[in-house]
Amino acid sequence: MLQKLRSSVSGIFGIGLILLLVVAFAVWGIADSFTTLSNNVIARVGNVNIEAQEFSLRYAQQIQALSRELEQPVTREQARALGLDQQVLGTMIGMAALNNATQDMGLAMSDDRIAQAIIADPAFRGANGQFDEAMFRFVLRQNGLTEKLFTSDQRNFALRGQLLQATSEKAHVPEALLSRMYNYILEQRIVRYTIISPASIDEVGEPSEEELVDFYNGAKLRFADRERRSSTLLMISAERFAETIIVTDEDIAEEYAYREAEFTAPEKREIDQLVLTDDESIEIARRLRAENTPFAEIVAAVDQSLDNTDLGLVTRDEMISADLADAAFALDKGGMSEVIEGPLGSVIMRVRKIEPGTTTPLADVRDQLSNDVRNRRAADEIIVFSERIIDEIAAGEMLEDIAQKYDLELLSLNDIDRNGTLPDGSTPALLKDIDGLVGQIFEAQPGDEPPMHETAMGGVYWLRVDTITESQSRPLADVRDQAIEQWQKNERKTLLESMAQHLVDEGNTSNSFQSIEESLDQKSFTSEPISRQLRSETFSAEGVEALFNAEQGQFIWAPVGFGPSLIVMQVTQIISPDPKNNAAMSKIYTTETERYRMEMTNQFVGALRDSMGTSVDNAALRRALQAN
Repeated sequence: MLQKLRSSVSGIFGIGLILLLVVAFAVWGIADSFTTLSNNVIARVGNVNIEAQEFSLRYAQQIQALSRELEQPVTREQARALGLDQQVLGTMIGMAALNNATQDMGLAMSDDRIAQAIIADPAFRGANGQFDEAMFRFVLRQNGLTEKLFTSDQRNFALRGQLLQATSEKAHVPEALLSRMYNYILEQRIVRYTIISPASIDEVGEPSEEELVDFYNGAKLRFADRERRSSTLLMISAERFAETIIVTDEDIAEEYAYREAEFTAPEKREIDQLVLTDDESIEIARRLRAENTPFAEIVAAVDQSLDNTDLGLVTRDEMISADLADAAFALDKGGMSEVIEGPLGSVIMRVRKIEPGTTTPLADVRDQLSNDVRNRRAADEIIVFSERIIDEIAAGEMLEDIAQKYDLELLSLNDIDRNGTLPDGSTPALLKDIDGLVGQIFEAQPGDEPPMHETAMGGVYWLRVDTITESQSRPLADVRDQAIEQWQKNERKTLLESMAQHLVDEGNTSNSFQSIEESLDQKSFTSEPISRQLRSETFSAEGVEALFNAEQGQFIWAPVGFGPSLIVMQVTQIISPDPKNNAAMSKIYTTETERYRMEMTNQFVGALRDSMGTSVDNAALRRALQAN
C-alpha cells in the first residue's frame, strides 16, 4: 500500500490540483531550529504568517486529493510516511515568500478583475455554458475550500503570476539545444535479439581449495561483520521539568484570555445567496424585493433554482467578503437583504437558521491550559538549564558525572549497526522514539564534544560515541558454506557473460544471427521500434543505453530488465525522427521550457525565502498535525 502511495505522490504533488488554482513548487528544506511563534502560527516567512488553521485545511485537501486519485482512503499515518505534511508546508512557505515579494513591490489586483476571472473559469460553468453558482460551490466543497479562502487564493495566484511573468516566464530553451534534444528523445531503433538464461550453463560444481581461498580473499567484505558502535546519551525530558512547575489560577486565566478564540465557536447561519449576474436579473430582483416578494419567488423569477442558492451553515469569516458577512449577520431569522453588491456580482441573501456562538467555559479546559502552560515553561527552563550542561561539557566534565550531579537520566546503546539493529537483529526502543539517532551515532567520533539535540517531545539530549567496533572479516572456516555458494553464483554469472560475449563476437564476425540461433538451438526475435525511454522486463535501462550507443548492424549484450538472464542484440535499423514533425517539436519545446522555467522558479523562490528569513515552530506543526 505504502509503495503504491509513494509512486502516486510523485505525479500528484508539485503542481497541485488544477481546481485549487494555487501555484505549487518543489519542496524546499524546512528549518529544524527550535522556534516558538504564536499559538496559531506554525511558520513565518518575512512578515507573512502561515496559520495553523490554513495549514490543516490545505493538508486535508491534499490527503483527500490523493485518496481520490488512488480510489481508496489515505490515512494520516500514511500521508506523514510519504512526507506529505512537509510537502504541504514547503509549498505554503514558497507561496508565502512570493506573496511577501508581491506586497513589497506594491503589486495589486482589483476585486472586479478577480470576480471576472472566477466567473470566466470553465471549471465553474453549468450546462448552459455560463457561470453556475451551484457548480462553483460544488467544486469548492470537493476541494475543502471556502469562498473566502478561494478568492484569496485567486488574488495571490494572479499577483504571483505577475511577478513570475517578469522572471522565469521569459526564459526560453536555446534553439540549438532544442534540436539536439528533439533528435535524442525521438530517435528509435529496431533490434533483433535472443535471451540466454542461467539454465544455458552447465553445473559448475564446487571450487578447489585454491579457487575458494582466492575468491574469499577477493570478496572478504561479503562475509564481514558490520561496523558496530556503542554510545551514551544524557537525557532531559520535558516531563522532568514540568513536574516541578506550579501553574496558578491566574496563569490559567491569562492563558485562557490569550487563547479565547481557540475555545470560541462563532455564530453560524444557514444562508441562501442568490447571485445576479446580468442587468435584467438585477432589475427584476430589485422590483420584486421592493414588493416584499418571498425569496423563493424571486429566485424563480430570475430563472434560477432554490437549491443553487444554499451556502449551507457558515460563519462570518467563511463569507466571501466582509460586506456580505455584515449584511447577512445583521438579519433576523427568516430575514432577507436588499440587493447588495458582492465580489461575484449583485446578490440577495436570506437567513434560514441561526446557531448562536458558544464559548467553552474555562472550567472545561482548565487541565488542558494548565498542561500547556506547564509544558511551555518547561521548554523555556530546559533551554536555560541546557546552557549549564553545555558549560559543564565544555569544562571537560563527563556525562556520567553530570548525570549524577543533576540527577539526570543516562542511557546506553551498545553494539548498534548502521541499520539500528543489535547483534540479535532487534532494534532498541530508543531508536524508534528518536528520529535520526542512528545517523547521529554514525556521524560522531569518539572524543568529540557531545552536541545537544532536540527530541520531538520537547526534550533534549547529548550524545557521546564511546567505542567503534570496525567491520571485520570472518574466517573462511566460519563462512565456508556461504563462500562456496557465492563462488558458484559468481561462476555461473561469469560463464553466462562469457557466453554472451562469445555470441556477440560471433555475430559481429558473421554479421548474422543464423549461427547464434544454431548454437543455441533457439529462434531470435525482432523488436518493435524502441525509444530511449523504454524500460521493460526484456530491455533494461543498461540494455537500452547500450543499443543506442551501438552502430547499425553491431551486436551487443546486456542484462535483461528483470532476472539474471542476459540479452544478445543486433541493431538492425536506426530510425531518425521526422524533421518536419512540428507537433512533436512543439511538444518537446513546451515540456522542456516548462521544466526550465520551473527550475528557475524554484531557485528564485528559494532565494526569496532565504533573504526574507523563515522560521518554523515545530511544536505548533505537531499540534496542527495531531488535530488534523
